[in-house]
Amino acid sequence: MKRMYTFLLIIAVAIIAISAATAMADQVITAPIDQVITKLDKNGNEFTRIMITESRELQGIKYQTQVPIMCFQGTNEAARNMKKGQTIKVVVRPQQYQGSTSYTAIAIVK
Repeated sequence: MKRMYTFLLIIAVAIIAISAATAMADQVITAPIDQVITKLDKNGNEFTRIMITESRELQGIKYQTQVPIMCFQGTNEAARNMKKGQTIKVVVRPQQYQGSTSYTAIAIVK
């Protein structure tokens, strides 16, 4: 009996892990740019933060919020040349930090 509970626990943990991985899968975003900010990190490496507006819904309440797309190394070159008002199409990986979603750019589609 104890073996069966252990097996069920392992299955439950696997299902939760798979659903969490699926929720944070890469995605494509197409949105107008609100702001482009290029800075240096603490190691002197340049990065670009592109701010976009995203529509969301929470408990039936629809609202808009600004969300950063962080561009490092390979994507930084294309990102820093973008301008406010341009439409960006980018492959991103979502991240959660203190309950807020941000994105890391994987590839900028031209």
